[in-house]
Order: sequence, then structure tokens, then C-alpha cells
Amino acid sequence: MTEPARADLAVAGARVIDPETHLDQVCNVAVTGGVISHVGDAVPTADLTLDGAGLVVAPGFIDLHSHAQSLSGQRLQALDGVTTALDLEAGTSQTRARYEQMAGEGRILNYGYSASWSLARAEVLTGQTFPPAQYPTSFAALQAAEQHTGWTRPATSGETARILDSLEAELAAGALGVGMLLGSRPSAASPSGVRNGAPITVEPRS
Repeated sequence: MTEPARADLAVAGARVIDPETHLDQVCNVAVTGGVISHVGDAVPTADLTLDGAGLVVAPGFIDLHSHAQSLSGQRLQALDGVTTALDLEAGTSQTRARYEQMAGEGRILNYGYSASWSLARAEVLTGQTFPPAQYPTSFAALQAAEQHTGWTRPATSGETARILDSLEAELAAGALGVGMLLGSRPSAASPSGVRNGAPITVEPRS
């Protein structure tokens, strides 16, 4: 058996789970240059070797429904093995500013947002804005928006168009989709709120 090359890091005797290859067994893992360089029975020689007995080595988990977008919240998620935390349910408004805020603060996880239908509706129907700089998370902004009860009333055709314009702008700014809260945030929104019967579209960015 060929011995694995010397690695930067080795994890010995851990339960290794890889859903892609259906691997689920106790073995040894080596990492070289930030890339997995060995998975198998042989124990790699490494600059640092960790005892993985009783622990699990697995790909990072992706959380699609995470409101824990604060630094402390993401640290806790990292301890659970999450490497990507996306808020695709509630979403955000002012997507570009929210991303810039998070990048400025620094993040240990990958992050992303959908465009918030609820916030877009609240901003159009109340005339208020909820700047990311004033709220630590987009969910906090949503909670502030809900204090303005006018956002739940029926929208006029002109207001519906402005809501759709806002959502299209958020998609163009990097939102990953449109987050809908029709179930948990009931309002007098009409299911016919589409533009000429067509779904929202956005031009691809070059």
C-alpha cells in the first residue's frame, strides 16, 4: 500500500461521512494546502494530527433557512458544522448594502439572502425604509417593519408594480431568489400581483 504524502493536517480515526460517494466508515483524513489529499486506512504523517475518535468528519452543512446572520449567531452555527448560512425565507431589502455591511464586519461562514417580499411591500406601502446599518440582521429590520400596520393593506396596481420593481432590483443586486412570508406574515396581498401575467425576471449580470 502506498503511504500518503506528508500533509499539513491529519484527522485520525474519525467516522467519515460523504453523502456524494456514500462513504460512512471510520478512517483517516489528510489535508494539504487546504484541500483533502487522502481518505483511507493509512495514517498520514502530518505537521498536526488530531484524534478524531468518536467524532464525525463530513462536508460542511448548508443552512437554507437561517436568521442567525449576526457574528455571534454564525459562530454558533459553525460549531454545528454549518459552512454556508442563507436567509432564503425572510430575505432582505437593500441587498447590496446588507452584503457590504456583512463584508465590512467580517464573516466566518458563506452567506446570502433572498429578496424580501415582506420588506419590499412594507417599504412601498408605508413609505418607510429600514436601512441595514440600523438593524443587525434583516430579520430585525422585518420586525421593525411589522410595527407599521399599513403594510398589510391591499396594494393598488401602482404599488404592486413598485413592489415588483423593488424585487427585480434586489435580484439584480445579488439576491438569490424571492423570499415569501405569506403564511407567517398574512396580509391582504392579492395572488394576481404579477406583471402582465409573467413572472419576475432579471437581466443576467455580465
